[in-house]
Amino acid sequence: MTAISTTMPDHTRTSNKNKGTRAVVGATVGATVGAIVGVAGIDPILAAAGFGPGGILVGSLAALVHSLIGNVTAGSLFAFLQSASMGGGAAAVLKAIAAAIGAGVGGLFGWGHEESE
Repeated sequence: MTAISTTMPDHTRTSNKNKGTRAVVGATVGATVGAIVGVAGIDPILAAAGFGPGGILVGSLAALVHSLIGNVTAGSLFAFLQSASMGGGAAAVLKAIAAAIGAGVGGLFGWGHEESE
């Protein structure tokens, strides 16, 4: 009689271990790239909306909104975005939020990527 082995062959265990490692590495790389892209994308997005490093850009969407709301209230979203574009304290907060979102999205893409064998 031949004994039936109930353990997985070595190559199967190694393959499953490598899948887990690839998923973790993919998620880490995805999160890192996502965070960098998230932070790097803030300034161009603010500039495209009309929030420049020297203030509101003439003829921009931000200028239009500013003309509609009149005096800007401290602590408002408009003031927050203006502060962020000028490198104020809001810049660090906005970039941290962007990094977290970018890392989350990048991590999800990296985690879901598996190579077929």
